[in-house]
Amino acid sequence: MKDREKTRRRLMNRLDGLREGIDKLQEAISKFQKSEEQMQEKIIEYETLSALGRLTANVAHEIRNPITVIERANGKIKERLCAGTETKGISGSDFIGGKKIGRNFKGCSYFLQ
Repeated sequence: MKDREKTRRRLMNRLDGLREGIDKLQEAISKFQKSEEQMQEKIIEYETLSALGRLTANVAHEIRNPITVIERANGKIKERLCAGTETKGISGSDFIGGKKIGRNFKGCSYFLQ
């Protein structure tokens, strides 16, 4: 009877140890799952910011292209005016606007980078 009781106690102690181990494993799994969820949220946030950056760069590029064309055209108009070539209906103040737009945009593009 004593042997039987000792064996029973030993088995109960083992069982308690196994239950504690299972509890620790479940806690570790829970922590891992929370960590995984946080990582997924960070990945989504980084991908969103990356996409926004690409979009901003594309918009800046599309804005810069017409400004560059305007600046080049203004330069040619200025050359013609300075060279005395006849340019109908264009005065010296007509080509100032394009450069002003370009300067303003270049100042803004600093913040977009």
